[in-house]
Amino acid sequence: MQLKLMLAGLEILGGLLGVTSTATTTTAQAATWHTGTPTKARGTWRYQQGRKRYTVRIKKTGLRFVNNGRVNAQGKAARYKYLGDQTYTVKERTAHTKKVRQTTFKLKGGALYVLGRKYHRITT
Repeated sequence: MQLKLMLAGLEILGGLLGVTSTATTTTAQAATWHTGTPTKARGTWRYQQGRKRYTVRIKKTGLRFVNNGRVNAQGKAARYKYLGDQTYTVKERTAHTKKVRQTTFKLKGGALYVLGRKYHRITT
């Protein structure tokens, strides 16, 4: 009993002096980067400006941008991070160059916003 009182007294004294105890509890944090792409964003999205067509195909493994029929590299090994307010950042490796590509997009009102363009979902 005296040992408990003595430890409690030391704990209070340490708190007053600003010394932290080794018996403090730590809180666990969830991982911020998740594998794949967000399920809400998966699918085919299209933006059209005059005669130009821009398409984004989002799969579980990565993103593929198609601009006027010209296909950019397919991404692989995608990871995403939720930034808040329906905004996501996706990091992925390009299939042929193995460079890391990072894309930030926002989902709002049934549309996908990437690089200032408003893409609409295409139903297939």
